[in-house]
Amino acid sequence: MKISEIKPEVFDMAERAEAKLRTRFREIDKTAESNTRRVMEAFQNHRVSEACFAGTTGYGYDDLGRETLDKIYAEVFGTEAALVRIQFVNGTHALTAAMFALARPGQKLLSVTDLEPGDLVVHETYGIARYVEMTTMKVDGENRLILGIGVDWTQQKSQQDSTFYQVLNSLFAGFVLVAG
Repeated sequence: MKISEIKPEVFDMAERAEAKLRTRFREIDKTAESNTRRVMEAFQNHRVSEACFAGTTGYGYDDLGRETLDKIYAEVFGTEAALVRIQFVNGTHALTAAMFALARPGQKLLSVTDLEPGDLVVHETYGIARYVEMTTMKVDGENRLILGIGVDWTQQKSQQDSTFYQVLNSLFAGFVLVAG
């Protein structure tokens, strides 16, 4: 079909659709402008210069460009730090690398769904505890994932055992590191 063969009604329909979406297109443009400004400010704040694009050994040591890019991403996304690498092929790959970086020799990475009530877990503060349940509770008006562990409070100089509930608010909320 040639452009000249397109019926005028089709062009009219396209104009009407564009008119209906004009407000939404304006919102998208404003968001894009705002995000572009944030990125440009991050580039300025971290003094991106010609030196950031210089060749490197490829080993990542003293790579000004790589280090600067990490800082830019951290600023733009409002995080403490960032690790930007082309070697991460997808989100799952990046999460796996982060989780295994947290594991220490002799530890295993288990999914919380693999835990059975009564299984031993290690809590950073309270030490060895028993897995009780995974549930949700309202915290600050939002439903949050909660890990329930039974803590032996006698080890903590308290009178009785009870269940301690921990809000899982990290990226790795579904995983627990346990001693090997």
